[in-house]
Amino acid sequence: MGGDSQKIAVGLDPSLSGFGVCVLIGDTILTERFVSDSLGDTMHERMLRYKLLVNQVIKSMMRHGQPSIVLIEGYSFGSPNRAVQLAELGGLLRRRLGVHQVTAAEVAPQSLKKFATDKGSGKKLPAVPTHLTKRYGVMFDSDDEYDAFALAKIGQCVIGYREPQTKPQAEVVEAVRVKWQAELEAREAREVVA
Repeated sequence: MGGDSQKIAVGLDPSLSGFGVCVLIGDTILTERFVSDSLGDTMHERMLRYKLLVNQVIKSMMRHGQPSIVLIEGYSFGSPNRAVQLAELGGLLRRRLGVHQVTAAEVAPQSLKKFATDKGSGKKLPAVPTHLTKRYGVMFDSDDEYDAFALAKIGQCVIGYREPQTKPQAEVVEAVRVKWQAELEAREAREVVA
């Protein structure tokens, strides 16, 4: 594959309780999980927490070179009391990726599950880790890393480094490819205007 081995696909599973990062460089799998301190009592403390967490994630992701693709698990507001905090963290993450000239696209939680398990409905745990271990032979310490790995695998398929293995995977990859192209076009349009 020559130059293709340097294509870097990144999956990000943003969470305040455990932020999963997976970097795939060819067949090399690098995962990390970041856990941040409590929210704090003030808005300033909350924003500082998000900034520190996002900076750790960006540093981890970029140490391997400029990513070819970054996919982020989209918002899941299953915990309504955390919706605002997730939105704040997500907004800062997306802004910081832009500062680093990284174009990212979102993957809905149901699409991530469909890619991993061939079904988009039902409970995510333990289905996603079980299926990914069976299909790819991977073992991670947390569901955050499994989710990030699935996102990075989708990314490899979107950029043409890997092929989807099943029809449901191909459906997810095509839908994400459309989103990815839209994000790239939007970025290029912004650069032309600037």
